[in-house]
Amino acid sequence: MSQYFSQNAISDSYHQFSDTLVLFNLPNASNVLSNAVLLIPAIYLLVHGKFNKLVPILLGLALSSSYYHLNPNKQTILLDMIFVITLNTVVLSYFVKKSTGYIIILIGLLSVFYWNQTENSRPYVSLQILIFMYCVYKVYPTNAGYLLLPLLLFSFITRFSEVYDKEIYETTNHLLSGHSLKHVFAGIQIFIIIFILEKLNKI
Repeated sequence: MSQYFSQNAISDSYHQFSDTLVLFNLPNASNVLSNAVLLIPAIYLLVHGKFNKLVPILLGLALSSSYYHLNPNKQTILLDMIFVITLNTVVLSYFVKKSTGYIIILIGLLSVFYWNQTENSRPYVSLQILIFMYCVYKVYPTNAGYLLLPLLLFSFITRFSEVYDKEIYETTNHLLSGHSLKHVFAGIQIFIIIFILEKLNKI
């Protein structure tokens, strides 16, 4: 947990992924292509006639993350971070007043630009943790509360895969990297969130 609140939680080493496979001249192919998983929840919503504010954000997240992984560095991660925090704050907006939701979205964006200027990611990370905790608090007593266990489980697995990127890559004999698996597990997380919102008739 201490790394979450360090002055520079997103260090230069974060951009150095274990799997650097080049496929058809596509650098970091596994990490780039695995972002396609993030499109599946958006397609699910569209197929079920539920076009809402989550759809363009998920599309933007998949594209911005793919762009970042083509050439991972502090500059290219900025757009990715914008869509990550926007997704978090938009999910929160389903549980608060509309005006409050807009304010939180703005605060989220400001946290990204604050990190870009100061390299202090504490506001960015802290906001995500607080949003997650608040949403769990709101969902727990509802008929969608049973979905919190798989959500928490995949949240842990996603983070574990990200932290142990290299170890997973070595353990699987360079077949799968932790970072590319992180995208898959993140897509599952998003699906669970969508199911929760559906169960609560919010989308």
